[in-house]
Amino acid sequence: PANDGAAEAAAAAEDVGFFKPRLVHFTARGCSDPLAALALFDEWQRVLSTGGPPAAAQYAQAQRASYKRLSEIEYLSRELSSRLKRERLESGLSLPPPGTSAADGGPNLLTLQALLCAAFLPNLALGRTTCPPAVLADIARHRLDPSRTVAFIVGSGSQGGAHLTQANLAAALKPCGKLEQSIISKSRVHVNGALSLQTSAVLSFASQEGALLALRMAGMRGSLPVPLTGADGTTRQPVGTAWLQAPQYACRLRFQRLTCLEDAAAV
Repeated sequence: PANDGAAEAAAAAEDVGFFKPRLVHFTARGCSDPLAALALFDEWQRVLSTGGPPAAAQYAQAQRASYKRLSEIEYLSRELSSRLKRERLESGLSLPPPGTSAADGGPNLLTLQALLCAAFLPNLALGRTTCPPAVLADIARHRLDPSRTVAFIVGSGSQGGAHLTQANLAAALKPCGKLEQSIISKSRVHVNGALSLQTSAVLSFASQEGALLALRMAGMRGSLPVPLTGADGTTRQPVGTAWLQAPQYACRLRFQRLTCLEDAAAV
């Protein structure tokens, strides 16, 4: 129903609005959720120390983060730091020179990524792209940037005689940023042992952030409604709905856990 589609589109757009501030930290910190959260916490601490609690509360609100939760993390961080210092002194270990971390800007990104990997040992992960070969071939054939491109299957809906266009897609995905190019194609695929006509859309955005936002916007509930205008293009009122489904992103990996041979033998 049209009302359900409009509600889903509004919910997806609202979620993208909440996710945008976090995405800035995510892309700047090695595309890692834990490191993105750490970057947000570090900036919140800086705002707290320079502007006080009111400024820190305003920053947390702008980042769609919980001021209370950030305060709890800061308290735990200070408690852990004090305990580590006490144990180092009790063990006869010297403390790092005062201000070392602040002067050096803290651990670099590669060090933090290595620490995260070490924390999950002995579990090993093998990453493979989740993108189907046909989608990768389309991206290569049209010379698109994989980091800025997302592919979708267009689900059947009530189209009312209208056809999916780039203008429809750009309007539906407006919260994600500028859509530079869309390649809409039809192909015959096997469905339940029979050939069926399937529509697909390969979308190229102006930035990687736009592609990641589109991936989230359509992936939250598995599909995203796209209102369609009249076939003659003379009316702006939606006459039908198409659904973007099964988003595929070439830079997203699927990880499979591997068990060390020694552990497997012990089991």
